[in-house]
Amino acid sequence: MKNKTRKTKICVAAAAVMICVMIAAAALAMRNYCIQQNKYVSAVQLNAYAEILETKLRHQLNYADEIAGAVSADPSDTEHFLNMAERVVEDSHAALALLFKGKDVLAAYPAEIDGVRYEGTDISDYPYAFTMVNLVNESVIECPILLGADGKEYFLFLEPIMQDGIFWGQVAVYLEKEMVLAEVAVDTGDNETSAFEFWHINTNNGNKDVIAVSPEGFDFSHGISRSFYLPGQWTVTVMPREGWLKQEQKMMIAAAVVIAGILSATLLACLVKISQCRNTLRQINFIDRQSGLYNKIGFVHELTKKIKEQDQPFALLYFVIDDFNRIAQICGNGEQERYLQNLKYGIANFITSEHMIGRVGEGNFMVAVFDDADEGALMDICQGLSIELIWKFNADKKKNFPNVG
Repeated sequence: MKNKTRKTKICVAAAAVMICVMIAAAALAMRNYCIQQNKYVSAVQLNAYAEILETKLRHQLNYADEIAGAVSADPSDTEHFLNMAERVVEDSHAALALLFKGKDVLAAYPAEIDGVRYEGTDISDYPYAFTMVNLVNESVIECPILLGADGKEYFLFLEPIMQDGIFWGQVAVYLEKEMVLAEVAVDTGDNETSAFEFWHINTNNGNKDVIAVSPEGFDFSHGISRSFYLPGQWTVTVMPREGWLKQEQKMMIAAAVVIAGILSATLLACLVKISQCRNTLRQINFIDRQSGLYNKIGFVHELTKKIKEQDQPFALLYFVIDDFNRIAQICGNGEQERYLQNLKYGIANFITSEHMIGRVGEGNFMVAVFDDADEGALMDICQGLSIELIWKFNADKKKNFPNVG
């Protein structure tokens, strides 16, 4: 019976561990699913925003492209350029427009800033992006570019002028960084819950230049990014401030884990209760109530099960107490129960090998000894058990010792 109880406890513990593992795995799967869904939604929004951002930088805010297109018929007409540049500077928060012919500045509007004149300067006085235009023959956008004594940051838009397929020069327009950022500030979600970083690779030194970030100091290592090229790499990175798992999703998963745990615990408790009921019914059917030993049905059942499970030699001993019913009537129920309850402990102390005891009748007992003992050893066990089974009682003012055979 102790083995049965121990096995039941082991099964319950194993089931509890398995349930905990399954709940943890399910919670992890839910967490990963929510994170992937949130990333997918953010990626769709980010792709849409990046396309709009690229379009605005490449076309809508690229006033250098507008000027270059207007003067391309006669790029040497500096008056036409200056008229166009004046309108752009006055209307579009541009700080400076330059017309290059080859490597030299042919015209500039305004002509000077903070005492620095631009007309007549050459390309060596400017960032590498100006040289890149001649190499790639397409629009080049750079930021941040410093201009003026105050070191204010600007977006630089460069557009080549081609004559008969040959590079003639380029137009450069400096736009205020704050104005450009305001123009491209497309709604990408709740700014109080989303972190946002806009950066690009500097063509001069290859470093990462952060154009805009919110909030400052945020860790974007787990964010998602979308890049485009103008022709340098420009990247937008976004990430929820609270992480990819929303607070309500965390609460939902926690609630699901708690509910699953309660249901699993309830189910396990019901299974344990059912097992206990089955053990109780088994005890009623297999255990002798007075002695606590196996009855005839229980002894045969357990012995048969033991033989099937283990290929082990055993000896079956049968003992009968003479006049058991008469002695029981003389001694009374209390004395009888004490004798029967102590019987299994006396036998257990005498037989050191694995054994099984059954009360198969009122005064009939069977002992199965699982040991490869010879006949002599078995005879010793029988003699010892005969002594252990003696029921000493007083009758007619004298001690009596019934025969055990």
